[in-house]
Amino acid sequence: PPLIGVLSTRRLHYFAKAELFRIPLLGPLIVRLGSISVARGTVDRRALRAVHHLLEKGEAVVLFPEGTRTPDGELQPAKPGVGMIVAQTPEARILPVYVEGSFRALPRGRWLPRLAKIVVHVQHVYRLRLKL
Repeated sequence: PPLIGVLSTRRLHYFAKAELFRIPLLGPLIVRLGSISVARGTVDRRALRAVHHLLEKGEAVVLFPEGTRTPDGELQPAKPGVGMIVAQTPEARILPVYVEGSFRALPRGRWLPRLAKIVVHVQHVYRLRLKL
């Protein structure tokens, strides 16, 4: 998330697992950075309402479809909530972003990053709404 935030001129909001908000210093910091607490493993309706509210106000929300860092560097299946958010907010613009190399820099289970090349790919696309 920090790499994507550095590239943006807008304030970005992110999902973050609820456990992170209980960590001293980190919890208050991620709140100030616009994070939205989400209870993993459940359908967190409060978090979904928060995202819809932000999108309706024209705010930018970063969603990571996999929901977590990959355990092996391979792309993981997307969580179903991401598709639902996209379908329910047709006014929101979508900007696909792929972060390459983050697994090498910060594998799961590590708190301190290691030196590794990270490339952030941004693809500008337009959403089309077709009625057939």
